[in-house]
Amino acid sequence: MNWINLIILVIGSVGTISLEILLSPWLLKIIIENGGTALVGARVNVESVESSVHTLTFGVKKLEITDVNNTGYNIMEVGRVRFMMDAGALVQSKTVINKVAVEDIRMNTKRRYDGRVARTVKKETPEKKNAAAAKGPGIVDSAAEAAKKKLEIDTYLKGDLKTIAAAKELEKRGTEIVKQWTAAVAAMDYDKQALRAVEKVKNLDTKIDTSSPMKAQEDARVKIAAIMDAKKSVDTIVSEVTQKKQALERDVAAIDALAKNVEAAAKDEYAALAKKLNLEAVSVNNVAAMVLGDSVMSRVNSGLYWFDFINKKTPKGTKEFLTAKYVPPAFGTRGYDVRYPVMPGGLYPDFHIGNVRVTVNQKRKTDEVITSPMIVGEVNDIVSDQDVIGRPTKAHFSVIVPAYGSAGGTVDAVIDRRNSMSVDTYRIAVERMPIRDMAFGDGSGGLPRMLKSAVADATVSLLMATNGYAATMDMRIKNIAFEYGAEPSDEFSRIVKSVMKSIDTLTLTVKQKTIGGRTETELKSNLDEILAARLKKLFGEKVAELTKYLETSFAKAVAPEKDRVLGVIAGQKKGVVAGFSEQESRVNAEKNRLDEKKREIERQLKAYEDQAKSKMDAEKRKAEEAAKSKAQDLLKGKKLPF
Repeated sequence: MNWINLIILVIGSVGTISLEILLSPWLLKIIIENGGTALVGARVNVESVESSVHTLTFGVKKLEITDVNNTGYNIMEVGRVRFMMDAGALVQSKTVINKVAVEDIRMNTKRRYDGRVARTVKKETPEKKNAAAAKGPGIVDSAAEAAKKKLEIDTYLKGDLKTIAAAKELEKRGTEIVKQWTAAVAAMDYDKQALRAVEKVKNLDTKIDTSSPMKAQEDARVKIAAIMDAKKSVDTIVSEVTQKKQALERDVAAIDALAKNVEAAAKDEYAALAKKLNLEAVSVNNVAAMVLGDSVMSRVNSGLYWFDFINKKTPKGTKEFLTAKYVPPAFGTRGYDVRYPVMPGGLYPDFHIGNVRVTVNQKRKTDEVITSPMIVGEVNDIVSDQDVIGRPTKAHFSVIVPAYGSAGGTVDAVIDRRNSMSVDTYRIAVERMPIRDMAFGDGSGGLPRMLKSAVADATVSLLMATNGYAATMDMRIKNIAFEYGAEPSDEFSRIVKSVMKSIDTLTLTVKQKTIGGRTETELKSNLDEILAARLKKLFGEKVAELTKYLETSFAKAVAPEKDRVLGVIAGQKKGVVAGFSEQESRVNAEKNRLDEKKREIERQLKAYEDQAKSKMDAEKRKAEEAAKSKAQDLLKGKKLPF
């Protein structure tokens, strides 16, 4: 008998049996339950443990972590945990786990009243409160207040208006002129002077003596001379009246000019007021600044904050941004390069988990209703040295949130540390995520008080390199339903509310890149197009309404005083002109009476002269005919009667 071989066989058998005993399922179950309970501070139960020394496979089925004082409720349960190790790597004292499966993780099942773990809310410290107070009003408040001030027309109309000043000047100067002419007209007696001048020929008989031509001419001459003497006095009075009338017309023209100044002042002042209000400037930019103000930009800034935070934690280097390429190292250049036939390439890293698959809240039965998030994912190549295996670490997770209907998303990550590089890529995509009851503020300025409901799709991509990073966030919010507060009192806020009501879908893209400490940020949204299309028509109508409102308000402020002054001055001017015109009419009437008497005498004289001339012409024709007849008789041989 070969005792040496026997001893080796006995020792090997004892070792194998001992290892089988140490790794037996019942012993591992005791170790896991007692060790886990001591480790996590809550009771750990395992339904069964599987192990195989030959294949180095280990697994746990139905792992439950429960409250020590209330074992009827699970803090967490795992349907199955199983992994398999690489024996060849263990020989080299290296840990290589080929596959890990963690299936059906369920958190907080019936742990608290509605299945959710109560979270401690961090109280806001006085420092944070003071910092928030010191921040002051946001973009929304500033833009809203600025816009409201532009439309506070009454504020401008409370000051010293040029139109009112011009009306007061008209009233002052017009009253002086009217008062002066009222006294002048009251003192005028031109009509009486004209009557006195006409009195001399008032009873003059315009019938001339036609007993003889000489007497007719003499009588007409005497009477016309008397009339002309009276008319001379009246013409002098008319000349004075004309001069007075010209002076009155100049003063009346001055009053009219002042009245025109009032109208011109009203027109110019309205134009200046409209320009000062600058209604055209209350347009897209104001609304865009408000909508992209605190309500949206605060969340964008929050996202950018995390980008900056990640960037600060990223190791800085001197390599150009994303220009470094992976070059596999030559074998034998590192101390741990040891060939082994099992591993491709003949190398084992110090630590390597080939694949980890995790499922959370998966259905155990077809008809089972799951309300918690359902997660399926895997991580490949968790390794101590990626250069050894020539692959980066990759992870992919899919999430479905049954509580939100069909909402879900994916998470992808690639962590590359090969060839001394540091290039990481992350992509998070969320689809059909419902948004409910997102508070914005008090709803001032026409903005919504709350986003009542919407559906969001979002994708965040982050590329981190040795000396910089590039981040992109694409967000699409559709089926938007806002909730508003009280009805806005000012026109601008009503415009904003009308525009916000027209928005059904919003897109927002934020891009940020940091290279060598220099940060570039780009923000793009479809809000500009929405506002431009909506406001192109809306603001045309609204500005017209605002202009009409301005006209009405301005007229209301200046029209009463302006119309009163214009009416009073016009009435007084009319009275003065009427009084003057009455005297002028009387004087002209007397002058016309004299002219009529003179024309009557001249008509009679002309008629008498025409009659006398006609008589003389008739007698002359008769004598001529008699002489002609006698001459003819003589030529015929007739004996004349004499």
